[in-house]
Amino acid sequence: MIELRYERERRGWSLDDVASRTRIPRPYLEALEDGNHEVLPPGPFFRGYLRQYLEFLGESQDGPDAQALQPDELDQRIENTVAAATSAAM
Repeated sequence: MIELRYERERRGWSLDDVASRTRIPRPYLEALEDGNHEVLPPGPFFRGYLRQYLEFLGESQDGPDAQALQPDELDQRIENTVAAATSAAM
């Protein structure tokens, strides 16, 4: 999910910044950004880390017109990512 890295870098945050603020281990953040889903724990942990990172980026948007992802949008992005990771693993 290259957009995760792009959004993080756009805000000037390092992986260590995000790891300390979200409490997601840095190797898992790197794996989420790189799309390297083999590194991530399976099932609910994968979904949880992805959701937490997306919510963190969505809630941290700058500016008066910025809006966090709506719950349905967030759920759809997570489902699409998990489905892609599952397909790639098979």
